[in-house]
Amino acid sequence: LGLRRVPVVGHSSGGWVATSLAEQRADLVGSLVLISTASGRPAIQRNHGIPWHWSLTNRKFWKWMSLSAQVRNGRGNLATHKQLVRLTGHASFYNKSLAPEIPIYQEDFRSPVPLRNRWDRTTRQVNFSGRLGRVWSQTLVCAGRHDPRTPLGCSQELTAGIPYARQVVFEQSGHYPYIEEPERFERELIEFLSETPPML
Repeated sequence: LGLRRVPVVGHSSGGWVATSLAEQRADLVGSLVLISTASGRPAIQRNHGIPWHWSLTNRKFWKWMSLSAQVRNGRGNLATHKQLVRLTGHASFYNKSLAPEIPIYQEDFRSPVPLRNRWDRTTRQVNFSGRLGRVWSQTLVCAGRHDPRTPLGCSQELTAGIPYARQVVFEQSGHYPYIEEPERFERELIEFLSETPPML
């Protein structure tokens, strides 16, 4: 399209795509918004993201590990996938009433695991921690105080590693601040984008 220096927004693993683009193609990225993300899998492990945020005595830890192994190793089905998404999704909201319902149907037990689960295996190698200094875009790092998937330490690492980054913490949010605190999220985003250069 011939666009240059446009705002780029990435949430969760989409933040890895946005970070990669900003690192490799600074000519395309004007400003960068990273929401509930990390510099990679090692950062999530270091900061005790799911499933490590549960203690070893918590049955949810072992349920997550079992479901994840089935999905990852191709022994599961669509029902297994949905159970894993439901467990992770419920934990990801500070306000549990906002977690979406994920129904499981009889035919799900006969259907294969979705192909998109391969993304999880592929991203195990993602690690930008040593390359964050190459991201020169003005960056807004948004984090939920109660995010179990990419805990606060993950966004603190991003903010410290990216030269022109600042962090905003959403005190009543988990992994989805734009759902749990939409008004404040909108204000922060508009303020940030109004401060950064328009697309050229």
